[in-house]
Amino acid sequence: MSGKDSIIKLTWSVYGFAIVMAVCAIIPGCNFLYSGHGGPAWLILPSVFPCVLIRLFLLHHRTLPEKRSFIRRFAIISVFIYFILSLGVSFIGAYSIESTFGLPVKPLFLWGLFIFPFGLVFSWKFFAL
Repeated sequence: MSGKDSIIKLTWSVYGFAIVMAVCAIIPGCNFLYSGHGGPAWLILPSVFPCVLIRLFLLHHRTLPEKRSFIRRFAIISVFIYFILSLGVSFIGAYSIESTFGLPVKPLFLWGLFIFPFGLVFSWKFFAL
């Protein structure tokens, strides 16, 4: 197995849940989970980033000591990339949800849910933009 395959498998094992939730927000028809009439994604979405952190923590502690530095670098870099990509996905997802259902979703509010609990650090007025 090449290094590229292992990075892809590692990324999917850690970020698979986040990827599925992002795809569900973007694809019309699939984003019914984000409907304003009690769609379950609004309850599930705040658990995405804590799940990522738990998966990274478990991965770090279950890895052999000589490979932990690689996992640590992967975790740090991938979390920064997650923050950036989730911001873009939030804007695209908010547009898609609004176009599909007419539900006005603030992109930064959606991003705050993607990065929960760090989204709570920001003022909710900031998310009302």
